[in-house]
Amino acid sequence: EAFHDERAPSPSWFRADAALPTMHWRCFRGRERLGSSLWRKTGALLTVLHRTFPAKRLFLKIDSDTMLMPRALLAFLRALHGSTPRGVPLYFGSNRISSKRRFCSGRACLLSTPQWRALAGGNGSSSSESDGFCESREASYAQGGAYGFDRRALAALVGGECLDKVASAVRRYDGATDRSFELFEDEAVGLCMRLRNVRLVTCRCFYDWGPCDINNPAASCAPDTNASKICHLPLTVHKMRQLSWFDGWWKLLSAREPAALAALAQWQAAQG
Repeated sequence: EAFHDERAPSPSWFRADAALPTMHWRCFRGRERLGSSLWRKTGALLTVLHRTFPAKRLFLKIDSDTMLMPRALLAFLRALHGSTPRGVPLYFGSNRISSKRRFCSGRACLLSTPQWRALAGGNGSSSSESDGFCESREASYAQGGAYGFDRRALAALVGGECLDKVASAVRRYDGATDRSFELFEDEAVGLCMRLRNVRLVTCRCFYDWGPCDINNPAASCAPDTNASKICHLPLTVHKMRQLSWFDGWWKLLSAREPAALAALAQWQAAQG
């Protein structure tokens, strides 16, 4: 099914505010169904990002119910870029709640099937799984609230109909019909990265859910307590389904962030 890159005018309420950042609007007319074919829409989005911004180095996909902390994320990306060996593609996020069901490599697993091995060129495994830099050792994927790529990894994802091929292999492995087929978009992206030998760099500060009480973060995420295991610099928080949740979490995290960034800068300076 072809995707047509349809440009659409931004809504009038957005155009009226010159202080807002530039927004590129696209319309997706293909099939989409959560847990089944939403990967098509995500694939279309990532293809447009790759095509529209040829000079950009890093790309981040976030859901509309995900809150992002821009300064903390920039600090993370600078550190990630600086510590990654030259030429190594980047795929990053958090796999804390990711399912391992499709990523096992036992005899009866997807990654051991002839269909997968044919896609992978004969072996189906990553040549980089024993390298030395800090990455996830699990064959998994970044949960869908927020994950990102550098340009090299994104090109590998959107090129060669990777997502379509992965979905076809999963459908055959499951013996599923179009109606019964299930494949979440973040799973499909992770399998494509696996197929292209791009390993996940995982960071627990991409939160799949509020790490404390989503309704009352100020009380439940009190700093320096055993009950709060929240990062000093949270990057994103997913599943913000109510405006009050956004407001409460932003108030808490933005108040903590300056001191944490200052401590990070001091530590980095001490490292020389």
